[in-house]
Amino acid sequence: MTRDEIRFWFRGEVIRVKDQPATRTVLQWLREQQGSTGTKEGCGEGDCGACTVVVATLDEAHAQGLRLRAINACIALLPTLDGKALFTVEDLAGQHGLHPVQQALVDLHGSQCGFCTPGFAMSLWADYEEQARLLAGGTDIGLWVTKQLRDLGDVIYLGAVRELQCTKVDHEWITLGAGLTLTDAFQALCADEPQWQELAGRFASQPVRNAGTLGGNVANGSPIGDSMPALIALGSRIVLQQGERVREMPLEDFYLAYQKTAQEAGEFVCAIKVPRLRPGRVFRAWKVSKRQDQDISAVCAGFCLQLDDAGRIASVRLAFGGMAATPRRAFAAEAALQGQPLELRAMEAAMAALNEDYQPIDDMRASAAYRLQVARNLLRRLWLEVSQPANLKPRLRIEEVSA
Repeated sequence: MTRDEIRFWFRGEVIRVKDQPATRTVLQWLREQQGSTGTKEGCGEGDCGACTVVVATLDEAHAQGLRLRAINACIALLPTLDGKALFTVEDLAGQHGLHPVQQALVDLHGSQCGFCTPGFAMSLWADYEEQARLLAGGTDIGLWVTKQLRDLGDVIYLGAVRELQCTKVDHEWITLGAGLTLTDAFQALCADEPQWQELAGRFASQPVRNAGTLGGNVANGSPIGDSMPALIALGSRIVLQQGERVREMPLEDFYLAYQKTAQEAGEFVCAIKVPRLRPGRVFRAWKVSKRQDQDISAVCAGFCLQLDDAGRIASVRLAFGGMAATPRRAFAAEAALQGQPLELRAMEAAMAALNEDYQPIDDMRASAAYRLQVARNLLRRLWLEVSQPANLKPRLRIEEVSA
C-alpha cells in the first residue's frame, strides 16, 4: 500500500507531512516549517552536534517499548521519520522546570557559548532515557551474559560509589547502603541480631557474598531471593532515589508481581533500612534447600514475633520465599497467631492457615506439597525453639551436624 504523506509523532500528536521534497532535511523542516529554532544549524555536515535531535522507534526489547537514538538533524532526511517519533530540545523542560539533564548542565557549568548546548542536552537526554543497566556486584547479571547470551547494552558500574556502601546505625534502624557487599551487610546485621547468622552463612558461597550486594538481591525481585523473607519479617523499608527525589516504602510493598516491582523509571535502590532489636522480640530466619551450602532455596522463611509480659503474641510477621511469585507475608497465618499465647494449638492453627496464604508450584527444586509441608514444619520449629524451657530444647541443632 502506497501513500503520498509521511507520518510521525511530534509534540503530542501524529504529524502528517506531504508535498515536501524528498531531500528536505529534518533540520530545515524544524526551523522553517515549525519554527523550532532551539535546534541549531552549525556545520551542516553532522560534525558539530548543534542540530542534535532524538528519534524513537518501537522496540519491544526495551523496557519502555522504545529505542531512543540521538541523530544529526542537518543530514537526516525528513522521510526517514516515517513511523517514528521526533523529540527536540523544546520537549525536555516540563511544568516543574528544567529536565534533570538540563539542570545538570546548568549546575555543573556544562555550557560553552550556548549555541551547541541544545545538542548537548539532547544527546544526554537520549542516554538518560535509555534505563543504562546499573551494576554493582554482577553475581546475577553476569549469568545473563554467560548463560543467556544477552546483550546488556550500556552498563553503569556502581561498585566504587562510596555513598552506596555506607552503614548507619541509630537507636531505631540499621541503614545499609545498596552497594554494600552481602558479606559486609550480613556482618552489620549479625552484630545487632545473632539470629541472622544461620542465613548469612548459607547465603550462596563466600565468593558470591564477597561480590554480590544486598541492594542487588533486593532489587532483583526473585521469589527465591534469600534476604527478602527475613527483611520483610522484620518490617524493613527500601529507599529509592531519582536525582534529588528520595522516597521509601515497606519492602513488602515493593514487590508487585513476578519480577515486577514498584521501582519507577529512573529510580535506583539507594538503601535498605532494617529495624533494630527490641526487648521481647523473637526473630528467626531459616533456609531449606537440597544442599547445605551454595544452593537455591526450596523455601526460605523469616519470622518475627513480639511477646508481651504475659507471653502472648502482641504482633507477628511471617514471610516466605519460594512459596509464591514474590517474597510475601503469610497474613492468614499471622492472624491465627495474633493475640494468642505461644502454644502449640495456636501454632498448629497458623500452620493450617498457610493453605490460605500460598499456592506454591511444582518445579525442579521442590513440589508444591513439599513446600507447604516445609513451611508448616518451619512454624513448628519456631514454636519448639521459642516456647520450650531451656532444659527441653535440643542440645544439637541440625545445622551443627557435620558430614
